[in-house]
Amino acid sequence: MQYHLRDRNRAALLSCVQNRRLDHTRDATRLKYSQDRISSLPEDIVANILSRLTMKEAMRTSILSSKWRLFWTHFSGSLDFDASPLIFKIHNKLVREPTEAKRMDFVNWVNRTLECIQSPTIEGFRVGFDVKSKPDLDSWISFAVSKRAKSLELDLTKIELSSNLFGRFLFPAHLISGPSIACLSSLCLKNVDVTEEALDSILTHCTSLEVLRVHDAVALKRFRISDPSISLKCLELTRCNCLEDVEISGVNLVSFKFIGLEVDIRYTNVPRLAKLSFGALYLNQVIYQRLEQVIRFRLQLETLILDVNSDWMADVFPKYIPEFTNLKHFELGSSIGAEDHSLLPFTSLLKASPLLQKFTLKALFRWAPNPPPYTEFANHLSEHVYPCLEVVEFKGFMGFPAEIQILFHLLENAPALEKVTIDACRPRYLGSTLEPIARELEECQNARLRAVELQQKIPPGIDFMVI
Repeated sequence: MQYHLRDRNRAALLSCVQNRRLDHTRDATRLKYSQDRISSLPEDIVANILSRLTMKEAMRTSILSSKWRLFWTHFSGSLDFDASPLIFKIHNKLVREPTEAKRMDFVNWVNRTLECIQSPTIEGFRVGFDVKSKPDLDSWISFAVSKRAKSLELDLTKIELSSNLFGRFLFPAHLISGPSIACLSSLCLKNVDVTEEALDSILTHCTSLEVLRVHDAVALKRFRISDPSISLKCLELTRCNCLEDVEISGVNLVSFKFIGLEVDIRYTNVPRLAKLSFGALYLNQVIYQRLEQVIRFRLQLETLILDVNSDWMADVFPKYIPEFTNLKHFELGSSIGAEDHSLLPFTSLLKASPLLQKFTLKALFRWAPNPPPYTEFANHLSEHVYPCLEVVEFKGFMGFPAEIQILFHLLENAPALEKVTIDACRPRYLGSTLEPIARELEECQNARLRAVELQQKIPPGIDFMVI
């Protein structure tokens, strides 16, 4: 009930802000009354309201009244400076923008906002744009640390894809020091260079750090956790293609994700590891080794994510796999396209997981722009019942034969199945600020229509949802 009240209060305030933009023709008496009520709110109530808003929503409250004009400067939530939708539009040639002008506008926006913030602490700090100015980036990191931010995220995805390896920002480890850094619990670095020494310093000084994500850091050659007793619970190393050696150790580590080239990964003292996620050429290596790097954790894993980058890996996927006694969720990512491409060989892992409750299929890449016409499929596998499977979901659905084949296979062999969800949006955009834009693309709209056509073939009693 408390969360419903919070949502209603938040919605009411945002509605008030929107109405103020449109109320120039309204009755003056009603406007004056509304202003008086809002202006008379106690400051602790105002602070409570602001804490429930995003940064942009808090800034919009400045139009409510003269008293509210500067209330947003006391905002203590997460400062999210995200312009990634613009990069998406430029990459997809939806707009043509002068790069340097947009970069300068972004830097000025961040600097002006930070000059106004008066709150002694903030929840988090995030930058999502192609920023090249090292002095500005250094000052923003110092600001976040001084404000005792709990989360820090830098996503410096390049506008010019051809320059992705040049002019990279090297994360300044010397700024991660002092008593304020002890508050940092989550650090995400995307398209930011960071060295082994810098990460070791971060893990040493950030005693509360629970989440560490490093994506596309070409300066990182080696990664190891020197102190297995640290607080780290979630570790992600993705597209760090210069990594040569990885050593994972941590009594508190629950989740580990690695997407990259073939590399030697050693595990020591990870008793709580319950979630593994592998992809790219490293996963090919794991499959060729008959899933040894996965099977060693088969008694403790609860979630397993395999993002296969080549559809022919189904031909070499192990047919017989030891039992995963505790696996509840298996997520398979695969390229999809060829008419004779089948995903059924991957169901050997479903068979080895008697307690599996959820299966997710992600279409990572399409070899063909449009799927061929739908045809009925023969089931080339012997019957096998998945007794606990309750939820099946498809992400990035396009309607290719391989997707429909595995859907019908599960419909026929999962007696406890309760829900099937099909989402046509590409997985890489789900949960990001780019999702609304991606959903408007023609390919997503067409795929959604093809998914709706499957409704009539879904057995009664199963909740079928198309997003």
